[in-house]
Amino acid sequence: MFIKTSVFKRILKDAWKGAGLTVGKKEEMYFIQGAYWILFVYEKDFTSKNKAAVIELVGDLPEEGEVYRAYEKGKKQYELKVRDEWEYKKWLSARDRYEDTEIKYRGMAVLQNVETKEMSYIPDQILELVSLSETGEYEDFPTGPMGMGYFVLWVNETGMLLTVKTPANEDNMDGRILKALSGLEMK
Repeated sequence: MFIKTSVFKRILKDAWKGAGLTVGKKEEMYFIQGAYWILFVYEKDFTSKNKAAVIELVGDLPEEGEVYRAYEKGKKQYELKVRDEWEYKKWLSARDRYEDTEIKYRGMAVLQNVETKEMSYIPDQILELVSLSETGEYEDFPTGPMGMGYFVLWVNETGMLLTVKTPANEDNMDGRILKALSGLEMK
């Protein structure tokens, strides 16, 4: 899969130490969620090294239909209700195209909507996580970033990486900076 293992380990650990690391399995696909990201990966395409990174923190991988949240301190919390954002197929309809502007600001990367020229922030660790060199021999490069609502994603036949994007908000300095950049051609 197109995920850089060293960065994956880092964001897994951050989630596990913070708000919790949610891990589930539905329709032969694992989903792993931190505070601002979700990784979907088909069981058959989940590499041993990435599986090991998850197991190292949470102890084991869930069975089909099982979802739990694990924390550094405390027991696993088993989730009973499947949440809307864990529906992999829903995200496949994302059509808004985004480009990386290569602008970084306070741990965030700036993406630009190709059509509207709107600017949004995403955590820069997400761009580090997407790695074309990690794609398998018969695996397509991921498509993305593509947007849908407040999310952007990268996807190929092995799975999907989804993250929250923050649009321009004129109520704060970060938003005013994005607003000032909006509309500019960033090529």
